[in-house]
Amino acid sequence: MRFIMNVEDGFIEYLNSDYSIDSYVIERGKITSSTCKNIIDRTHGNNVVYFLFDGKEPRVASKQRKIYIGETTDLYTRMIGHNREKPWWTHVIAFTGDNRKINEMCVMALERLLIEQFRNDSNYV
Repeated sequence: MRFIMNVEDGFIEYLNSDYSIDSYVIERGKITSSTCKNIIDRTHGNNVVYFLFDGKEPRVASKQRKIYIGETTDLYTRMIGHNREKPWWTHVIAFTGDNRKINEMCVMALERLLIEQFRNDSNYV
């Protein structure tokens, strides 16, 4: 896995070895249309599975962490909606890749799988 920190564009990028799925960590206040466009341009894809979470929430064994899992084909517009509707999150992790490898059906299936996995994990709500 290769790690790139792109401060100018407001995200941290993680690349796997075959570059089929890229992941980006973006602080809530740094999500802009140009940040999202840059991610799409880098990956040649707009199909995204994402996690919203509170990066400031303490990690203690007795407390469940809040997480939201979603999918979209328009990351920026979706994050605008989450800014209005979900005041608790501080970061998003977005997983995306080339549309020829990761299509909309793929991200929908991955979203369902991840929701089931986290639903069965007592550490998350």
